Amino acid sequence: MSGIENGDGACLQDEAAELKALLEQVQAPGLHKRLSAVLQSIEAELQGQEQSAVQDEPPAADAEPVAAPVAAPQPVRMPAHVAPVSSAPDKPKFEAITTFAWDQGEYNSEWVSVYVTLPGVGTAKDRVACTFDTFAFDLQVRDLEGKSYRLIKDNLDKEIVPDQSKVLVKKDKVVVKLRKSKGQFGPEHWANLTAKRPHKAAAAKDKDPSASIMEMMKDMYDEGDDNMRKIIGESMLKSQQQRAAGGSAAALDPPSFDDSDFGAGAGAGKFGDLGGMDDVL
Repeated sequence: MSGIENGDGACLQDEAAELKALLEQVQAPGLHKRLSAVLQSIEAELQGQEQSAVQDEPPAADAEPVAAPVAAPQPVRMPAHVAPVSSAPDKPKFEAITTFAWDQGEYNSEWVSVYVTLPGVGTAKDRVACTFDTFAFDLQVRDLEGKSYRLIKDNLDKEIVPDQSKVLVKKDKVVVKLRKSKGQFGPEHWANLTAKRPHKAAAAKDKDPSASIMEMMKDMYDEGDDNMRKIIGESMLKSQQQRAAGGSAAALDPPSFDDSDFGAGAGAGKFGDLGGMDDVL
């Protein structure tokens, strides 16, 4: 009897059938070529086994040739571990830049310069970016020899002009140029790169005008001498009385002073003793 009867032959036939079915679905030329080579190798091995079986089997006079069974095509299953590839880029992990230098140039200079040394940064010029705000800047260097770097300062000593500030990239260095905001007498002097306390101007944006006036009067009271305290104290007391009576507009007016308001001693001046004003404030 001809044909493949052992288990190895049947397995090879199944593999050949699966490869043929898979080749009908594969479109990539490289993969199609590799799978075709595997199929040819399996078919050659099957042919060799058939020839060997025919040679070993004694001839029969009335025997009719029997065709080798062809296994039905099996459905192709993709490996379970293959996951779809995401096209979204990963967010870079930044290393904080902790070493830098700064200066504000000569007297009356309009610029504050921040110097960051990064060897080879000139090759990543198109991946260097810096954003600016009134009291802040954010410098980012992405994918420089496999690493990304960032320098953020969000409480600058003085106000800057964001749309006139810029960043310069050199061979081994990045220079952040902060354009100073002009004060009454020209560019302001910076004592430090960042302020030690939050800026009142920025914090005051969320406050109403009356709160700002009351805060100013309280500062004057806390820092003034006895006579100043009496003057501020009476004004604050009058404001509270008018506010209680519904006169909110008058209550917001800051006090006015003249020379007669300031006496020579603790009991002098036209306001008399206003003890207990610390409780009012």
